[in-house]
Amino acid sequence: MSSERTPLTYSQLRQNQYDMIQEQDAGLEAISRALGRTKKIGLAIGSEIDDHNILIDDIHTKAEKVDYQLKKEDAHVNKVSMKASTGGLWLTAVLLLIAIIVLAVFF
Repeated sequence: MSSERTPLTYSQLRQNQYDMIQEQDAGLEAISRALGRTKKIGLAIGSEIDDHNILIDDIHTKAEKVDYQLKKEDAHVNKVSMKASTGGLWLTAVLLLIAIIVLAVFF
């Protein structure tokens, strides 16, 4: 057995080159398909993010409205509370005045 290799002919070299190019083309085609799928997934994710951003903006707008309404109602409750506390004092003063008048008239 000889360790020497026999030289390839021109047609064998061309065939080997053609085979390597075919393998590279197949590999590039597989990469292209994978990139196409990745692109579709990326576009779907982008669309989903856009939808979520719309929902988040809607929630934010509604939360701002509720916050405004809560502040408005809080101010209203404070106003009513203030009136109620002074109203109670006035009622007490009027009742005491009536009691004094009644006592003064009958005694």
